[in-house]
Amino acid sequence: MKIYILAILVLVLGSCSDDIIKDEATVQGLVNNDFYKAVSATASVDENGLFSIRSSSTEVISFRTESMNLGTYEITPNGINTASYENVNGVVYTSNHEDVVGEITITQVDEDGFDGTFFFNLKNAEGEEVFIRSGSFFNVPLLDAEIDDPTDPTNPDEFLNANVNATAFQANVINIQESNGVFTVFGSVDNAVITIVFPNTLEAGNYDVSTEDNIQLGYSESETVEFAETGNLTISEITDSAISGSFEFTTTAGIQVSSGEFSVNL
Repeated sequence: MKIYILAILVLVLGSCSDDIIKDEATVQGLVNNDFYKAVSATASVDENGLFSIRSSSTEVISFRTESMNLGTYEITPNGINTASYENVNGVVYTSNHEDVVGEITITQVDEDGFDGTFFFNLKNAEGEEVFIRSGSFFNVPLLDAEIDDPTDPTNPDEFLNANVNATAFQANVINIQESNGVFTVFGSVDNAVITIVFPNTLEAGNYDVSTEDNIQLGYSESETVEFAETGNLTISEITDSAISGSFEFTTTAGIQVSSGEFSVNL
């Protein structure tokens, strides 16, 4: 990924971290030196593994990263990591312009939601600029899903395990999201994530991911998800309350995921 120099922006933006107040389930920061605090904030993940947070009050701040993994994601003009801001008059500023830079950092994910920080400059269609700095988000929940606490005794049957290049992978955070007729299962440990995507109408059976366009398997341990080039997904059981199955695949970069198995509650 191309690295853009952020020093000039940092000097312009300065630091006002003392103005930021940590709170429950919120997004907050400074918009051109005016304090912004959302009254609502939610996170979502689409069928391609792209992670988004949308927050709103009388204004709206939204941003998207390549994955939900812990790490720092650079915003560049017309890049996959994006941000937008809508002011009280409905004027929209986006990162899809020249000389736009910034960063989104996911620092923590647990049963409470997602935590992190952000800063960026954005432009509107007329080239007018807005600076958003000292941004932070806390306990932002995943929309239409739960981030399960691995120590919660109410979820003893949930698991997602595999071998990744012959190294054991045992997820300690597991969740499932249903959106637009598609189930997306995530299992993560440290910075590594296995993603399983399939239609919610899929029946029990074995499926070749190289021939099924609506099924995706992926693995990531940085900013980029490596999707399966070959592999199989087996749905062993699907009921109104749970889904279980197995999987194996090789990514386009040659990562081998074998002996995969999962069970998640709906």
